[in-house]
Amino acid sequence: MADGIYIGMSGAEARSDQLDAISDALANVQTPGYRAQRPAFATVLSQAGGVSYAMAAGTSVDTRQGVLQQTGNPLDVVPQNGAWLSVETPSGDVAYTRDGRMSVGADGQLRVAGGLVLGESGGPISLPEGSAISIGSDGTVMANGEPLDRLGTSQLDGALQHVSGSLYSASSAEPVTEGMQVGSLEMSNSSALEAAVGMVSAQRGFESSMQVIETYKTMHDRASELGRVR
Repeated sequence: MADGIYIGMSGAEARSDQLDAISDALANVQTPGYRAQRPAFATVLSQAGGVSYAMAAGTSVDTRQGVLQQTGNPLDVVPQNGAWLSVETPSGDVAYTRDGRMSVGADGQLRVAGGLVLGESGGPISLPEGSAISIGSDGTVMANGEPLDRLGTSQLDGALQHVSGSLYSASSAEPVTEGMQVGSLEMSNSSALEAAVGMVSAQRGFESSMQVIETYKTMHDRASELGRVR
């Protein structure tokens, strides 16, 4: 009977991981550039007793494109052809994002998604103080009409890993030259309806696993009572 309890526990733990991922997606429905995470599950055969257990085998990042939303903001961009913006994180690492909400920091450097925007030259883009900033449809960043650099973009290959917010890392990234859709943002690729439906399904699965645990626990307690010497 203990095996039944362990099976229920493994199922509940797997569903709990799924609920965490869905909750995160639901909380970021309105976050530009966010990519939903999809837990993968596997069945593991124990070496003792040949009992199968469920477990979360890992989490993958859903790379489907999100819905485009026009903002009219000249510093909002969407990289074309599925390219990703290159960003230098506060730790100095390079990450990638589809969140195109550009801003100018107090240090005069172009920022996005909590990091520094990297130009096609490979370094951060610094802007002259008090200059009028604009971004062309070819990705060129201009200050007072003078070109400074182009936004660095890459095509990502292989599995993505969530770094933080709307920043991701990839096992392989190839620099490419892509244009920009200026005045628009790409929103999260997870809808509120999709997340809500997934949460209901995962919650029912979690509750079923907990019921399995309670059932086997009750059976175990009754068997113990029957075997007790009076």
